[in-house]
Amino acid sequence: MAGITMHTLPRNEPEWWIAARKYKSANPLETSIHDAEYVKASGSKLINPECVDIHVLWPHEKRPKFGTDRHVDKIVPQNCFSQSRTHLEGDERFAAYIECIRNFPKSVSSSDSKKLGIFAHVLESQIYTRGLQGEDENDKLDLSPIANRTRARLAQASQLRPQTPSTPTPLRRQQELVQPLHHMDIDVEMNDDILSSPMSITYGGSPVTGEEAKQASVIKNEQEVVICLSILIRALRLVTDSVQTARYAAEQAIFTVVDKENEKVYSAKVDGVVRIYPRGKIWVISETKKGPRYRGNLSGAEIKAQESSEMAAWIAEVPPSNLEEMREKNLLDRRLMINQNKDEVYIIVGTYSAHYVDYICHRETDRLDFLVMQEIGPFRCEEWRAMKLLAEIILAILIWACECEAGVREV
Repeated sequence: MAGITMHTLPRNEPEWWIAARKYKSANPLETSIHDAEYVKASGSKLINPECVDIHVLWPHEKRPKFGTDRHVDKIVPQNCFSQSRTHLEGDERFAAYIECIRNFPKSVSSSDSKKLGIFAHVLESQIYTRGLQGEDENDKLDLSPIANRTRARLAQASQLRPQTPSTPTPLRRQQELVQPLHHMDIDVEMNDDILSSPMSITYGGSPVTGEEAKQASVIKNEQEVVICLSILIRALRLVTDSVQTARYAAEQAIFTVVDKENEKVYSAKVDGVVRIYPRGKIWVISETKKGPRYRGNLSGAEIKAQESSEMAAWIAEVPPSNLEEMREKNLLDRRLMINQNKDEVYIIVGTYSAHYVDYICHRETDRLDFLVMQEIGPFRCEEWRAMKLLAEIILAILIWACECEAGVREV
């Protein structure tokens, strides 16, 4: 996401219009994310015009504060949350886990592990993530060949014109500009035969040095956050038999936005998904970063832009099954993300209408509409109240998804 230079993403429609006029040369109502030729910047990452064209709003500009359970009804039905709280209150292992967090442990002892059970691994992993250092590699957007060719062509052409900066960006080698798209990974550019999944790395016979070693370190560091979130969700699944059809998989699921000719516009990967079986339908996606979501006074715009592209691509590839009912009754649908940035967890709720589905699926629509993203958090791993509420919310999400998939409740 290095191409994103906006300090904040639009909070409302007037701010979106300001951003649209600033970063787009064409009429915003006459172009869309599906139009590749208007792209004006070089590189292979999401840039300002494309971020605007996802049609996304983030209503809260400042860093959100840790909330109470008054936020729960924005995520799941209250009765699912009540069931979750009851299950966790009756689990001695979870109670021991919360008590350990209150004591700010630096490690997990063998005596602790006997009391914590499955939550010993959760606590140990969370302690480890606090020490992760470094910046994130946010390259998780795979643009269409047309967009990449357009960007490369314009990048080369721009080098022929006089440059205002005293140190202009040098021309990249041709093989760098036109490298195959399948070499683009979400967090780091590596070949598929090197990185087959976020949970498995195959090393060659010769040692890696220089840039390759740095990239391998990035992958291993972020893997720790993927593992941390995976262990938490899987441990909560084992608290009650009512969510045994739920599975959290640390898989890099790929979602793709296509145009009306079914040509790829862009694809986005996520770091994990919650599937409900036997169908294996995805109900929740997740994203992880080894660095903090907010640094100093920054707004987290790069990470939010990436999450927006992932949520939009998920909606485009898997539209809601009750789309016509949404259209007729003017209903809103919601999608959920559970994201971990270093040792903080955020729950992202994306809300949208049938008009937005029409837009992102490149269908005719008579109304400008938006995907509205609301972030709830941070839930810090060292704060026991935050982790208690987070666990209750995640288990409630699993209960809700399992009941919806089983037909016990309406989506």
